[in-house]
Amino acid sequence: MSKHTHPAIHVAATRENFRRAGHVFGTQPKTIALGALHPDAHAAILADKSLVVVNTAVYLDEAETAALPHRDAPHVMHAAARLDSLPVSVDEDHAKRAMALADIEAELKQRSDALDEREANVEGAELALNERKAAVERAQADLETQRAAFDQERAAFDQERAAFEAARHVGAESVSQNGSKKR
Repeated sequence: MSKHTHPAIHVAATRENFRRAGHVFGTQPKTIALGALHPDAHAAILADKSLVVVNTAVYLDEAETAALPHRDAPHVMHAAARLDSLPVSVDEDHAKRAMALADIEAELKQRSDALDEREANVEGAELALNERKAAVERAQADLETQRAAFDQERAAFDQERAAFEAARHVGAESVSQNGSKKR
């Protein structure tokens, strides 16, 4: 449902628990829709010098407006004619909620920015880690290549050594056979 402006009054008393026209007023302003006030109660509130009265307006939907018992009373019609020049009252609770929501939104924005920054840091760290991993894999491949070359050199060395040992063994036998003949 859409909300419409309805004439209202802000009423504050000079002391707490001040009673007038069936309402209790205090030093904190109380907002009353004019349609909720009987014309005599409205006149009594306006006439009392212990009360400070400020004309204002409130937002009400159609059902709330229809529920007001004096919505068509003369004091309401007179105030409704001047409604465009009146400031719309924002309930104190609504103002507090709006401020709290603004604070929450600011905090959520800060958290979102912090999370975005952390995400960027994590992505940077992952990129650096992937680069290091690639460097380690390249070093491992180089090491495997060197190991294979070493194994080939060792195998060639072992073959040469075996050939040398075999030749030496054959040479030693012929020397020992030759040496035993001379004796």
